[in-house]
This record gives sequence, C-alpha cells and structure tokens, in this order.
Amino acid sequence: MSSSPTVFFPSPIGGVPFTIDLAPSVLFALLYAALAPLVIYRVASAKSRTIILAGTFIFSLQRIADMALRAQEAHVPSDRTSNSNIKYLQTTYATGFIGMGHGLLEMLRCLLMNATKGTPPSETSATCPDDIELQRPPIGESTNTSPSKMGSKDNVGVVYTPVDSMRSRSFSFTPIPATTALFPPTREDQPGRRKRIQTIASLTLIPFGISILMAIIAGNNYYKSFTSASEGHTVGLVRAASTSLALILFQATNITAFTCMVTDRRVSRSRALYICALTCLLSVVGVYRLVVMRCTTDALESTAPCSLNSNAAKAAFYVFHMAPEYLTAVAIWGVNIRATFQTGTWGKV
Repeated sequence: MSSSPTVFFPSPIGGVPFTIDLAPSVLFALLYAALAPLVIYRVASAKSRTIILAGTFIFSLQRIADMALRAQEAHVPSDRTSNSNIKYLQTTYATGFIGMGHGLLEMLRCLLMNATKGTPPSETSATCPDDIELQRPPIGESTNTSPSKMGSKDNVGVVYTPVDSMRSRSFSFTPIPATTALFPPTREDQPGRRKRIQTIASLTLIPFGISILMAIIAGNNYYKSFTSASEGHTVGLVRAASTSLALILFQATNITAFTCMVTDRRVSRSRALYICALTCLLSVVGVYRLVVMRCTTDALESTAPCSLNSNAAKAAFYVFHMAPEYLTAVAIWGVNIRATFQTGTWGKV
C-alpha cells in the first residue's frame, strides 16, 4: 500500500507560536493595550476624530487580540494548529499594515489639497505692513536728505517717507530700501488641481481594496493548502500579489510626497517627511513578508529550515513585522492628525 505524497504548503507568517513566543507576544499585547487609551481619546475627541484613521483604529485594537491569542497558543500547545486560529492570525497579519498605509495616503491627499488653496482675503488687504513705520530722526541729528535731492542719482531706488522732525515742523525723508515689499504676496487658488488630487486619491481606494481582499482570501483559504499542493500554490501567489500591490502603493505615496515637497514650496516639508518616514516603516513589513513567502513546509509544527519556526525566524518576525507596525501606530496616534493635516471628521479639506 503506497503512502500519500507529502504536500508542501506556504509556511505561516510568524510561524506557529511555541513556548519561546510567549514573552514577545505578551509584550506586544501590553504595548498595544497601553496605546489603547490614546487611541480611544483621539477617536472620542471632536478635535482629533477623523475617518482617515479608521484603518489604523481597527488595526490598533485588533492587535491586542492578535497578540493575546498568539500568547495563548504559545502557552497551550493544542491551540497551535486550530484552523480558525490560523486563518484569523494569517489574515490579520496580512491586512493590518495595508489599512495603515491607506491612512498615510489619505494624509498625503489632505496635505496636497490644502497646498492648492489660495491666500485668504484678510491676508492680502491693501494695508501697509506693520513693520514699516514713520520714524523721527534722533534729537540733535539733522537729515541730509531733502525733497530737492529726491531725484539725484544717489537716491535712485530709494523710497522716502515723511518724518516730522523734532527740531522743525518741516518734513524730512527717511530712506527705505526699494526691495521692501509693501504688500504680502498673494497665493493663487487652484481649484482644478485640488479636484484632480481628490479624484486620484479616490481612485486609489480600488487597488487598496483589492490588496486587502486578496489578503483576506489567502488567509481564509490557507488551511486548504495543507492537503492540496495546487491550493497551496494558489494561496502563495495570492498573498504575494496582495503584499506586492501594497508595496507599490506605499512607494507611490512615498515618491509623491517627496517629489511634491521638493518641487512645490506650498507643501509643508515637515508633514511630507512625516508621511515618507512612516511609509518607509510600513514598507519594511511588506519587504519582510515577500522575503519569507518563498518558504514552504510540510507540517505546521516542523522546525526544518524555511518552516519559519526557528528562533532566528521568530526573532525576524517580531523585529521586521511587529515592531515597525507598532512604531507606525504610535507615530500616528501621537499626533493630532486632524489638526496637523487640516481635515475634518469625514476627511474633507
């Protein structure tokens, strides 16, 4: 009687939680739990609540449950191979960072749309700037400039303002450089460009949605790959496509933010760099996932090379997957995104 052939399937991201996973899982569960009060405050406060952080909100609270479940599996060996637990964890690992990435794209949208707004009328009123004042010459000092000399070549490019002399009631003139701007420059409103930015940002919902949908499909069908090599191949392709698409979107966000910061003086440099830094952090997660997706195994609890169950593989998971996600979440919730990017509750500019 011939035995059934060995089926290799994609190794689970993060491996199967062993006893060694208990401490780091509890640590991350506590870290996310400590972040929860700030998350709830940002969402509850009318001054900081905004829909563009919906994905980050779900992720931040969900990771508490994820890490708690991982800690339980590390402590209870019988839970490690539960199909429901495996599906849940593989799905949340695949979708969490994508949701935060979409939030960063929405921040970029708000930043660029605000940069297209013109200067308010109150800032361009025809009034003399406060820093240009009529001045009196010092007592005892006479002025060498008189109205008769206004046309001399030595005074070309000089603007004169009348000054009431302390020693006489006649007018004298104090030179002011001609380069001094009497009125602040106006900034043209760009409604057409603002509309194009809004349209492009809205269209990116489609690829982000596709990426998340593929991650969910791959996670839900992951357990089927245990008994079918073809199913395992399909799951591997789908989850790789999901992460690849997310990485492409992240880099598009990164490049756009950096390019606009360099080429458009209206775009805030600090806010653009903030988006670039967090996008790079999330990209670390995507690159890590693509690197380990080449690994396959023939058993969930195998410790063979490429099973992602070795100590080194577990350490890499926490360093390159869990840590960047947590740092990104802290950086997002640590800032009042609504005020910083001048948006509203529903993300409007």
